[in-house]
Amino acid sequence: LDIFGFESFKINRFEQLCINYANEKLQQKFTLDIFRSVQEEYEYEGIEVGEIEYPDNTAVLELIEGRMGLIAVLNEECVRPKGSDTAFVNKVSSVNSDSDVLVKDNFYRDYEFGIKHYAGPVTYDATNFVTKNMDNLPVDLAEFSKKCSNDLVRGLGGEGGEAKKAGGAKASRGRKSGGLVSHTVWTKFRSQLVSLMTNIGETRTRYIRCIKPN
Repeated sequence: LDIFGFESFKINRFEQLCINYANEKLQQKFTLDIFRSVQEEYEYEGIEVGEIEYPDNTAVLELIEGRMGLIAVLNEECVRPKGSDTAFVNKVSSVNSDSDVLVKDNFYRDYEFGIKHYAGPVTYDATNFVTKNMDNLPVDLAEFSKKCSNDLVRGLGGEGGEAKKAGGAKASRGRKSGGLVSHTVWTKFRSQLVSLMTNIGETRTRYIRCIKPN
């Protein structure tokens, strides 16, 4: 698996948050694998091993994918008729005020928030988060795709059809009045990431250190 690396730029947007979220999941598995392998090696050699302490990024993942985490709050803003990026930031700060990994800075603008990732703190610009999270395939394009003779293109149209059946196609933004939208970009991204981690978990993982990263 050659995965995109952790990103921290002068301006970090929705795309960087998704990428860094994926890296947090991969970092969690890497940490567990490395320390587990060391512990097993010590036990095999008959060396007494005490409790091994290692960096734990569970709090970061809880902030992102927890019950009141970033994904849930952003999806909720996509449902609200007047949902906005600033309202998303305000609610995230409010419901996660006790989180040690949510950066609190009085100099942040009302559309900015920060996270203490395993690789370091990152400040995010939430401008267009709501719009980007609802970047669904237009319904008419999805219908045309389902009629295509190419299997790959026809499969892409399936998601648009499902979103329509789910009632998420009110205008192009796909808001649903009765509950959370199930086909937001971040929800699909998380679902694909969970599937990836499940597949990785079923393999014997080997890690290669890059002496000179590309």
